[in-house]
Amino acid sequence: MRHPRVILAGTNSSVGKTTVALGIMLALKKRNLKVQPFKVGPDYIDPTYHTQVTSLACRNLDSWLLSPDTIFELFERQAIKSDVSIIEGVMGLYDGVSDRSEKGSTALLSKILRCPVILIVDAHSLSRSAGAIVLGYQKFDKEVRIVGVILNNIGSSTHYQEAKNSIEEKTGIPVLGFLPRDKNLHLPERHLGLIPTQEKELLQRSFCDRLASLVDKNIDLDKVLKISQSARALPKFEKEIFVTKSPSDKVTIALALDKAFSFYYQDNLDILRSLG
Repeated sequence: MRHPRVILAGTNSSVGKTTVALGIMLALKKRNLKVQPFKVGPDYIDPTYHTQVTSLACRNLDSWLLSPDTIFELFERQAIKSDVSIIEGVMGLYDGVSDRSEKGSTALLSKILRCPVILIVDAHSLSRSAGAIVLGYQKFDKEVRIVGVILNNIGSSTHYQEAKNSIEEKTGIPVLGFLPRDKNLHLPERHLGLIPTQEKELLQRSFCDRLASLVDKNIDLDKVLKISQSARALPKFEKEIFVTKSPSDKVTIALALDKAFSFYYQDNLDILRSLG
């Protein structure tokens, strides 16, 4: 079975992956599509934002901790219930647990899941150089299927056109749109990255409406959906996680879940429930 899906990757951290991902999720949801969010790697903060805007629990997909079969199982278990899956990458596209390995990287997950990649580039203070950056990412690993680019921090229509022309002429990869330079679109951060939404209601309705509107206006969502539908079918795999029979003896497990205790992966909680 084919599951429409796309990975939103960045050239590096802090290029606006989460902002762009949230905007696309919000805009697709406004089209009455059921959007399943995923996050690459062992991240528990960004998924709280995904969950808030989609009303569906975000799931983690980690090629360092999990085997390909487990990744297939956890992905398909949720993707089958949705119209499209949006997967936010981690760090830069090729960054993983080591400089000598792709393990744990967004790039490796894209190959495991046979998933097209849209590359997010922070275009602040560059125009023609954007083509050189994307060309490098395109050639670094030709097994990674980069099929689109979204530009962030665009200052004007001229700025966008110059960066777009350079990327498309040098790589042949289409630029799907942009987000404008707007200080009101910044998400609150601290030493660990974004502030978890459990601690504070960070995504106000006005912020979400503005972000969705900017994405709908400036990013070609029809092309994003078409790209998601180009993902190849997953290979056959052996289920490893949700196959255990419930034990005969019942045990009550207490779960602390509040502003102080919120570091959980949803699939782990689902596994516990499946044993009950």
